Amino acid sequence: MNFLIKNACSEEEFLRAKNDVEENRDFLEANKRVLADFKSHEIFQLKHHNVVKLKNLIEAILSTKVINEFKNRFRKIYLINFFNITINSYTARLHRDGQSLGFHKKGLEMSKKIFKVVFYFNNYNSNKISLSIFNSKPLELFKNEKIYTKINYYLEHYVKKKFLKDSGYQNCDALVFDSNTWHFANDINTYKLDKNKINKIYCAYEIVVDDYETAKSYAAFLTNKFNIKTNNKIDLKAIHCNRLKMFDDIVDL
Repeated sequence: MNFLIKNACSEEEFLRAKNDVEENRDFLEANKRVLADFKSHEIFQLKHHNVVKLKNLIEAILSTKVINEFKNRFRKIYLINFFNITINSYTARLHRDGQSLGFHKKGLEMSKKIFKVVFYFNNYNSNKISLSIFNSKPLELFKNEKIYTKINYYLEHYVKKKFLKDSGYQNCDALVFDSNTWHFANDINTYKLDKNKINKIYCAYEIVVDDYETAKSYAAFLTNKFNIKTNNKIDLKAIHCNRLKMFDDIVDL
């Protein structure tokens, strides 16, 4: 499942969030990563503990419009307290976020409950990201796990990942997709970071729906993957309490 939330933040919130990042460029960390062109590029990231210090940015991405959209679509929503920002680069080839959870029934079932919320705070509009045109929900006609896995493997790799469309994303929107959704960044150009230009700002966090056990399991998975612990009472203390209460729970790593 994927959906686009138009004007999730205002233009004023967009500019304040963008300025937050630009004013904290000293905390950016450089990393080498192989992108869709199979070449190694230098990318820049702002890690969670520095991201949550950016009050304007966090308020923009934890938009009441985004939270209400989730509450209208699902019974329960659980915020995963883990935020990340990538600067001046798109970092991935065509992929599903749920690939790291394994290609088996448990991994696919878990992935359909984990949603990524993406904001771009860029200097330009473009066709930033493409998504599969097909429903990402696994085919669940077969109870036998071997048949279930085999059928879905062929559907994923020979159908769903082959046909994509532009998301329609524009600045101030929020793009939401579950961890079974195939996607890739349309623009793999990277820009050297200097004191004058931050061209691309990719910011993302995740919400788990309708299953608290999945939220806890996924948070534990992220803890091991990134070797990090988070504490929402410290990290999000600057955010208005009523907004955080809109979630059924906030799950720390």
